[in-house]
Amino acid sequence: MNNEPVAWIDKNTGKPRMEGFIQTDYDIPLYTHPAKTDRYIADLKNLVDAQGQDGTWNSDKYMLGLFNGLELALSIFESREPKFRELPAKTLTDEEIISSAEEAEFNWSEDKGIFVRHSNGSWIGLDSKMVDFARAILRKAQEG
Repeated sequence: MNNEPVAWIDKNTGKPRMEGFIQTDYDIPLYTHPAKTDRYIADLKNLVDAQGQDGTWNSDKYMLGLFNGLELALSIFESREPKFRELPAKTLTDEEIISSAEEAEFNWSEDKGIFVRHSNGSWIGLDSKMVDFARAILRKAQEG
């Protein structure tokens, strides 16, 4: 590291001294301070690694936002595009689907499948393709 002054200030006036001046006892030398960015980048990498652990970044939207913010900061220091993450779509269990169906006045029967109540009060059976479609709608609704 070069430890030469980069500028001087006149002790009496507090003004910077211009190039070509004759240095006197009244001049205060100014030095640069070595940057600590390498340490900060290493610390930031450790934070991104810790926040990027499965079960942390993908536990909820707040933790996802925290990870993406740290990733953005690190990408700026490393002069690269950030590698943002998104929460994976939640796969509904059969129990969650049945619970949602019951709340929406659907009827579930282990041996007969899912039934929906018609406006006239009768029950209409849903085939497996309709059930898959209903699952897709519920999953899409969870993403919003």
